[in-house]
Amino acid sequence: MHDITEFLRRHEPFDELDDETLERISASTDVEYFPAHTTIFAQGASPLEHVRMIRRGAVELLDDGEVLDELGEGDLFGHPSMLTGLPTEFGARAGEDTLCYRMRSSDITPLLARPEGMRFVAREMRHREALRARVSVTAATRLADRPAFQLLRTKYVECSPQTSIGEVAQSMVAADVSCAIVRLSEGHGIVTDRDLRARVVAVGRSLDAPVRDVMSAPALSVDPERPSSEVAFAMLENGIRHVPVIDAAGVVLGVIRDVDLLAADATHPFTLGREIRSARTVADLRQIATRLPEVLIGLHESRISGVSISRIHVAIADAIVTRMVELIKQPERPLNFSPTWIALGSHGRRELAPLSDLDSAFTWPAYATPDDETLVRRIATTTVEALTDLSGLSPDNNGETAASPLFARSQESWRQLVRGWAGTPSVDKVPIALSAVLDGRAIGDATWSETVLGEMNTTRAKDELARWLLRLALGHKLPTASVRTRVLNPGLGRGEVDLKSDAVQPIVNIARYGGFMAGGGLVSTQARLLAAGEAGVFPEADAELLAEAHDWFTDLRIARQLEQLREGSAVSDIVAAGELTTLSRAYMKDAFRLIGGIHRRLTDQLRVS
Repeated sequence: MHDITEFLRRHEPFDELDDETLERISASTDVEYFPAHTTIFAQGASPLEHVRMIRRGAVELLDDGEVLDELGEGDLFGHPSMLTGLPTEFGARAGEDTLCYRMRSSDITPLLARPEGMRFVAREMRHREALRARVSVTAATRLADRPAFQLLRTKYVECSPQTSIGEVAQSMVAADVSCAIVRLSEGHGIVTDRDLRARVVAVGRSLDAPVRDVMSAPALSVDPERPSSEVAFAMLENGIRHVPVIDAAGVVLGVIRDVDLLAADATHPFTLGREIRSARTVADLRQIATRLPEVLIGLHESRISGVSISRIHVAIADAIVTRMVELIKQPERPLNFSPTWIALGSHGRRELAPLSDLDSAFTWPAYATPDDETLVRRIATTTVEALTDLSGLSPDNNGETAASPLFARSQESWRQLVRGWAGTPSVDKVPIALSAVLDGRAIGDATWSETVLGEMNTTRAKDELARWLLRLALGHKLPTASVRTRVLNPGLGRGEVDLKSDAVQPIVNIARYGGFMAGGGLVSTQARLLAAGEAGVFPEADAELLAEAHDWFTDLRIARQLEQLREGSAVSDIVAAGELTTLSRAYMKDAFRLIGGIHRRLTDQLRVS
């Protein structure tokens, strides 16, 4: 066993494990011998329940009988099938007399679920696929794009809403499952083992009560064809671990759990998400949050798109902020209401980049007493302070945060403030403040957003506000010449582009105006642009092209920032045109021309308004 421990210690992904964990894995490891040319497992074989590491010898990975790669001492194989529960993607054959260590799934899965473990998996898979020129996408990408129905592994039981909690719990235990689907007259509900612990055991609820009292309904469900990366985002955003897969006829095909998605590269943030929810102190939560950059880098290395990474970043940020507020409230006296955190700016729009900071606000009900207000302001300030210096989560350094008295106020105070701003939008800095509020997204409570939007959409306010949002949308000068030779930003050198202020922000500002004119209530740039196109604020084709340009700039911006983080260099939005490919420079020029054309039409519109 000592020999196995020492060997594992020298190789990824075991090289960072503590002695106790290594020895435990070694104790349950089997030694196998394969003579040369022996098939270890066939391509398309049943899902593996273990992983192997080569101790001596060589193993060939086969794709349709062709040698894809040759692995040597210290190389791991079989882990993609083990993690996904899917048939083996490649075959494995001993290239010479070979000795292997075989390790159990229960020992290895938690290790590979770590950010460093998932990066190792993705890197290995990408390397092997790159050896085949005819394969255009990585295995990691294919996993992230698998439709939901291919990942169905979790069993469940069914019940009616009148079934007693005790009966449901007994059925779950007997079937060894972690959830029950509740059949409703319209749709479905769901009860999980976590619900039983939190809503029954923890509060002493009677087991004779009907399960409808503790179920979640309607259950968040997904279409069978939905890509696993999107399923992962939906689960992260909603803080849930089970999602029913339901077809168009309303038939439940099965349930996906977060662990079922473990090997799809968009999903390794689940490990972080679970730890966030279980954090017991602010210090613990801060320590967990320091791993966010690793998670984002791991997603990037797995070739997940920048737009998808941004959405996962937002989901994790929401979870951290929510848990931080809960932990900071605990030592204080109880409140008879829950204050609401409001994400502003790119966080509110669900468009965070690694370099982004968090703009924020805070609100509470109008009936709060003065003592209550003092307490919740302290909670807001302490939360902002606790997020400071956390990469990808640090508060806005210009003071647009929940710690500022301007951005922490009761719902009634917000209503009066926005009414005043909307009535006199010509006051200095009011358009900027209003644009920030328009991007606001209340985490966990829509009341604030409805109140604020209602004040902006009054007959008296809307026309004047629209003019100011239009002026804001036209506030960026755009290049029309080659991005290689044109100075785009006076503060930059020749041929340099600021991917935020020169590229992303102009589209964001146009979309904010277009979304407001289309009726408001939307915060994401994509949704605003498409709504503006449908409402005729812009030609629909222009709206779609702007949405594509926003995605392209976002992908480029996030990819560059994550590369800089991975390399340990300074993170910046500045890119020299010479660093871009010819195709990228051409696309950037076309995008700037598109934005410039829309600016010219909006300028004409402003003149006649």
